[in-house]
Amino acid sequence: YKGSINKKKEHKKAHEEGRLDDKSLIGIEKRADVVTYATIAEMNHFEQERINDFNKVMREFLNGQLKLYQEIVVNIENALQMFPPAQE
Repeated sequence: YKGSINKKKEHKKAHEEGRLDDKSLIGIEKRADVVTYATIAEMNHFEQERINDFNKVMREFLNGQLKLYQEIVVNIENALQMFPPAQE
């Protein structure tokens, strides 16, 4: 989108120098704005998708870790049951 902004500036300068008429400048500015806004919208959408994907992956990872450690606790508790209580 920076390219469209630069083109807009170049054409504005050409207009100021008298090399471009008002109607052409307005059309160029509108097209440059459309390209800029569409690109920024795509960038925002991509960023939101990236955030959502990361959150989903992290939740799945942490749920897997939680399940793993819960299984470890159950195995340790089962192992503990194999030993008689200490007699004092």
